[in-house]
Amino acid sequence: MLGDSSPLKQPGETRVSMGGSYTQPNFTPIMKLVTTMMTDTALIEKFPLSAATQKMISNKEVIQKMIDPAPGSADTSQEVIKMCKNNLSMTKKVAKILIKGINNYSSERVAKHLKLMKKYLLIDDDLKRTRLEWVLGVPQIVTKK
Repeated sequence: MLGDSSPLKQPGETRVSMGGSYTQPNFTPIMKLVTTMMTDTALIEKFPLSAATQKMISNKEVIQKMIDPAPGSADTSQEVIKMCKNNLSMTKKVAKILIKGINNYSSERVAKHLKLMKKYLLIDDDLKRTRLEWVLGVPQIVTKK
């Protein structure tokens, strides 16, 4: 799914790419499975995720594919919002993706990102104030390039 941008790719390893410039695979079913795995606390307690699985699920490329699915795929952005509840790492990654998306995309995609950002900001948990500060620009999110 991630091909060469996978965080689990070893140096010198070649990865098969799925789809191409004309068609993109539909990852909706696997994305919904991933979000169920991340948000169901009873499931996590019974079957904890390995470090490699957590690293893969919280990869920014995976989150980006969930926020902006390929044409013909179902929208999984609502599930991304669920994954942010009480999760600082995921909250930070989603904030960066949403802010970059608003700055870089066409008007149709910006409208989608703004609607998603509204839902993101309305998550009721301990990180609500942090989200507001990041998105509204009070403190800056420091990132490595």
